[in-house]
Amino acid sequence: MKFKTTIMCLGICCLFFLTSVKCSSDKVQEKIQDVEWIHINEKDDGTLKYFQKEKAGMSPGRRESVIFMENGNFEWKKPGPNDRRIIHEGDWQLLNKNEITLEFDDNSLKKIPVKIVSFKGDTLLLQYEF
Repeated sequence: MKFKTTIMCLGICCLFFLTSVKCSSDKVQEKIQDVEWIHINEKDDGTLKYFQKEKAGMSPGRRESVIFMENGNFEWKKPGPNDRRIIHEGDWQLLNKNEITLEFDDNSLKKIPVKIVSFKGDTLLLQYEF
């Protein structure tokens, strides 16, 4: 009898765990919004691009960064001449829980599909090609 009760409790715990994991992954798009994500290209792997949440005292320097705004706009900041940053603006749209598209306002690039490969609090791993 103890064995059956233990198995049932274990099953219920697993169900709660799986439910909470699913719920948290559905909200990734909300958690990445309104944060400046700094591209750390030294940690890239091919088309996988590593971004880190900007921290106090961290200078983006000559690095790319992106901000996904809650209203569906985004800013893609790139290093420019004389250390001034060039800002490209556009719209982003959630396709499903781990895929978004970027469309630049100046039509310099077509819609770009971006896959959210991993999100772990302060780090974001994206897959895309320009």
